[in-house]
Amino acid sequence: MNLSKLLTILFLLTLTYSFSQDNKFIDDETSLYLETNINFATSTEDSRPDSQAGTGTLGIKFKRKFLYGGVRFTVFSKNDEIISESNTDNKIFGSNLLIPENSSSNISNFSFQLGTKSFYDYDNVANDEKLLSWKRFGGYLKFAIYNTEWINETVTLPVTTTVLDLHFTYRLLSLDIDGEDNGRADFYLITGYSNRRLGGDYGLESNLQSRNDFIGTEELGFDAFNLGARLEISNFFGQVNLTNFGKGNIAGFSGNQAVIAIGFNANLNLKARESKDE
Repeated sequence: MNLSKLLTILFLLTLTYSFSQDNKFIDDETSLYLETNINFATSTEDSRPDSQAGTGTLGIKFKRKFLYGGVRFTVFSKNDEIISESNTDNKIFGSNLLIPENSSSNISNFSFQLGTKSFYDYDNVANDEKLLSWKRFGGYLKFAIYNTEWINETVTLPVTTTVLDLHFTYRLLSLDIDGEDNGRADFYLITGYSNRRLGGDYGLESNLQSRNDFIGTEELGFDAFNLGARLEISNFFGQVNLTNFGKGNIAGFSGNQAVIAIGFNANLNLKARESKDE
């Protein structure tokens, strides 16, 4: 069993433990959202436009007490394809591994997320929990698939990039914003595991040499340790991640890489109620 499978099993077991047996998934406290997310991200290591992500997604999100999750589909992408000017210009592809949202606008590009703000039962956690408390720990699992084309001179390869994030969060700040229905302000510290897996035509054994030409390695899998921080103020958010994939032979993807993202969620709140027989 590889590391990603083991971490996924451990994370799901921990997530399951955080819910009491008498909690119903669908009830009067469950909210459904139609979610439009506009997200901009850039790598600090590469200033070229191709290494900057501008994406728009449309999806459905739910919240119930501490539990949250949803699915998003890409409807707009700043970079429909990744083009290299020559065989020596491979830094651009390293950036696309770092920010896989640099992909075509295609409904097959999607991300799924499931998480909890605390591993404790909702009724046992107070809003004013002391700063150093196990009850502030939460976590999330994110799985995403992105499809694009990498073009190097006369060679074009369809590429599928899968992403798995297993992260723990710590709610350092959680406050109500003054005013009616103004939402909350939450500040999280984030740490955990992230990976990239490459497939499509790019991953075929016959394209081994092309893989060397594109990013300077034959490898298809990359594992990383990630540190980050996220600030959410009502529907706005900002996040910074420092990720180390530990690969020394891919320009723009080696060592510690910082990615900064800002975004906005437009939510149409729909209440979900379980039907009850009278």
